[in-house]
Amino acid sequence: MNNCINGGAKCHRRRDNFITLSDSSSKHGEMKSGGGSRDMAQGFYDRVNPTIEERLEAAADARLSISAMENLVAAGKLRLIESGASTTRIRLVDFVSIVPSITGKIELVYEGEQEGADEVAKILIDQAVVEVFERMFPRLSKLEKPGTPSPYAEIVAWFDTNLVELNYTDSDEAFEEALLSIKPLQTFLDAHGAPLAPDDRLFCMEVVLWALAVGGKLERTAHTGSYQFESPLMAKYLR
Repeated sequence: MNNCINGGAKCHRRRDNFITLSDSSSKHGEMKSGGGSRDMAQGFYDRVNPTIEERLEAAADARLSISAMENLVAAGKLRLIESGASTTRIRLVDFVSIVPSITGKIELVYEGEQEGADEVAKILIDQAVVEVFERMFPRLSKLEKPGTPSPYAEIVAWFDTNLVELNYTDSDEAFEEALLSIKPLQTFLDAHGAPLAPDDRLFCMEVVLWALAVGGKLERTAHTGSYQFESPLMAKYLR
């Protein structure tokens, strides 16, 4: 999904392959999305497409892409307005803003209709995250062989005594500080991640945390304005 959405904003594609959006009317700042967030968007779309009840016409197909990107851009622009910052990055936690685009544009086929369309949309986003994750990093095994250490073991162990809260409204500096506090995650990316630009590296740190939560290795709790990541045992027994 490589769309640039103009909704009172100018869109520029720069040589470093970032998409920069600058608000031409209110001058709130600019927003950048690196390759990680574009891959995530494409992964999301690839997951959504097979679940459409009937093949959508090209026009309807395009409307879903455009609506999702508009909502994603709006989430970043709202952060610029609320924080007063001059720039911001697209974050993985921003992708929850595209849920209305999914539920509002397509009919989904799924088992257990009592879950509701919003929950199914979130499951699709989870699946897209895992798809991007598995293209970039070692597969997360549900059953680990004795004597064979998981590459994620140290990250998971870190959360036995720590937790991280990622806030939508945090400045880029505060958000980066929260991610960089997870030292084993930095070590993991050094060992298993391809050389990445700083913005893409931060996005991939979010992808790893999200995939570990989907895989049951971490507990992810949604709060108003934030996601909290912690050990499943801490979540169960210490609250």
